Amino acid sequence: MDTLNKYEKISGQNINKGKSCYMLKVGASLSAITRANLITGMHFKEFPIEYLGCPLFVGRLKISYYSDLINKVTSRAKGWQTKLLSTGGKEGGANFRNLQDINDAFTAKMWWNLRSGDSLWREFMLAKYCKRAHVVISQERPGQSNSWKALCGIKKKVEQSIVRLPMEGKISFWYDNWTKEGPLYKLMPEGLKPKNVLLKDISEVGNWLYDRVEEEIPSAVKNVVEQHLVLTPGVPDKAIWTANLTGNFSEVLLRRYGEDLQGCLVLQLKACNLAK
Repeated sequence: MDTLNKYEKISGQNINKGKSCYMLKVGASLSAITRANLITGMHFKEFPIEYLGCPLFVGRLKISYYSDLINKVTSRAKGWQTKLLSTGGKEGGANFRNLQDINDAFTAKMWWNLRSGDSLWREFMLAKYCKRAHVVISQERPGQSNSWKALCGIKKKVEQSIVRLPMEGKISFWYDNWTKEGPLYKLMPEGLKPKNVLLKDISEVGNWLYDRVEEEIPSAVKNVVEQHLVLTPGVPDKAIWTANLTGNFSEVLLRRYGEDLQGCLVLQLKACNLAK
């Protein structure tokens, strides 16, 4: 008790003995328990006990130790289910929002942040998983995190609605969709993945410096890029989410329209015309 008294004196915090308890070895005598009660001012408990919502026990694990925890999780899950239902769904069980769609929407937002953000998390993910290839073509491998696997699973869907607006040119010549016609590596022979190079490193005073690109650039690529070389040094490049008229990513729209992102944009345009 001397240690607890010192803690109270130094910290200024008092131990609530009414909510505290102590444990003794199995088979402790009644006299030992009575004496401990008088010394500590706390009550005696036998294992298992609950601490921070989890059972503490001695000996073999029993399923019954976790019954309270299971009941709490079940109760919380039922509460989530109610929140995920529309008004009609609460009344008749209709219009249950697909949990997979919700998960996909938030994973898509993570991909958007990975491609357009400027954070320590983004730097970490790119350094950890994209050392050998651009993030657009990086693939998941056995043993990698579930977060990265989820991102790899959603990127194709999200990338089709991301356009990079080149300003200072710190975007990929091959793998970013900066021409609005899709990433240029798809115009290369099938299976060929060109070495990543930035726009700013292969252009100078409005001219393309194709000799700085390791691969031979086919005419189909040149025909596309010749119309797009207008860089503005010092101005950050910008990512545009084409499924939203504002250009900003919206997981709400993604959940609502799912795969039909083009249809989402059409409906927004119609709404704007009706509002005029």
